[in-house]
Amino acid sequence: VKIAIVKLNYVTPTTKSYRYRAANRAAAVAKAAEERSIRSALETTKVLKQKDTILGITVDHSAEKSMWTNSIVRDELSRPLIVNDDELHQIQYDEAKIKKRLFKYAHQQLDNVNKMIDEKEKRVCKTIQGEEIRVKQLEHLRSSKVKLLENLANIDKRAPYIDVRVAVQKIF
Repeated sequence: VKIAIVKLNYVTPTTKSYRYRAANRAAAVAKAAEERSIRSALETTKVLKQKDTILGITVDHSAEKSMWTNSIVRDELSRPLIVNDDELHQIQYDEAKIKKRLFKYAHQQLDNVNKMIDEKEKRVCKTIQGEEIRVKQLEHLRSSKVKLLENLANIDKRAPYIDVRVAVQKIF
């Protein structure tokens, strides 16, 4: 008994391309249904908003609320902040920590810029365009260095976040 293997030249429902097309069709149908539901929801929302404005049901309270919030903030900021010694110490400690971190970060940036300037000055360019680019980069790095030095000076002059005034302590 001889068994012959025959290749079929037509697409059967079990092939990958058929399954792929079926999945794409199902995704397209689901997407269209979702778009229809979103569109109908938007239309009903638009109609409800129009009816509300006609009937005068909805009122915009955002301006009143923002004025109320601003008045509360202004009132709270006008009062002095009363803290105990532990809180005062923590505030001063946090400010010192922030200054130290800023100072360290600025020094790190300054060191990096100095290294980049040294590398650019040592590099030799063989073309005129390359030399022009190198000169522009050096100018930019030097201006960045000046700005970093100004930032370092400003860190020391930095005012504290909270102006601390020691009140007279109660005797009794």
